[in-house]
Amino acid sequence: MKIPDNITIGGQIIDVKLINYLDNGYLGQISLGESEIVIAQNFNGHEQHQESINSTFIHEIIHGILDTMGETELSSNEKFVNAFAGYLYQVIKQIKD
Repeated sequence: MKIPDNITIGGQIIDVKLINYLDNGYLGQISLGESEIVIAQNFNGHEQHQESINSTFIHEIIHGILDTMGETELSSNEKFVNAFAGYLYQVIKQIKD
C-alpha cells in the first residue's frame, strides 16, 4: 500500500507526513485543525515495519472520518478504532489494482 502525500476527508484536504518519531510516544496522530496526519517511522528506538505504518495510517483516517461525522465519542474509543482499522486494513490489502 502506498501512503499518499494527502487525502480528503469530508471535503478537507489532509496532508500526510512520515516523520522520524513523535515526541508523545504515539505511532500516529491526526489534527483536523492543522489538516495533517503524522506517522512515526520509528517507535521506541525501532524502525517501524511498513505494515505498522500502513495500519497506523488507516487508524488515523478512521479518527478523521469519525471526528468529521461528529462521532467524537466513537473516535475517542481506541478499542473501537483499533478494531475497525484492523478489519478495514485487512480488506484493503486484498484489493488488487
